[in-house]
Amino acid sequence: MPETEKGEPVGGPLVPMHCLQLPPVGPPRRDRLPNGTPIWLVTRYPDVRQALVDGRYKRSLLFAPDAPRLSDNPNLGSNQDSMFHKDGAEHHRLRRVFQRSFTPRYLLGGPAMGLPASGPA
Repeated sequence: MPETEKGEPVGGPLVPMHCLQLPPVGPPRRDRLPNGTPIWLVTRYPDVRQALVDGRYKRSLLFAPDAPRLSDNPNLGSNQDSMFHKDGAEHHRLRRVFQRSFTPRYLLGGPAMGLPASGPA
């Protein structure tokens, strides 16, 4: 990860997710990312859901040659091969592969992992 002379990531120090100051919930509106990239900010559940199921919005467009950078800091969102950036059938195929690994029973170490229902010893 590129760093400044002070050893901080380029673009400033990363703020832990639990410390982020989130914008107020409201109708879709224009905003800017910290690096100045103009965006549409969508915060209400029905609006987010509508945007996520609308076929006109494709995650793959984030990596088009003329697309602006979303962040100056490399992160999970920087990898175009991540399942988070797959659209449609490819996303659903990958989701089915990983889905069982994220059930509450599996995460708690139950029988799905070959462990006793009481969890690991």
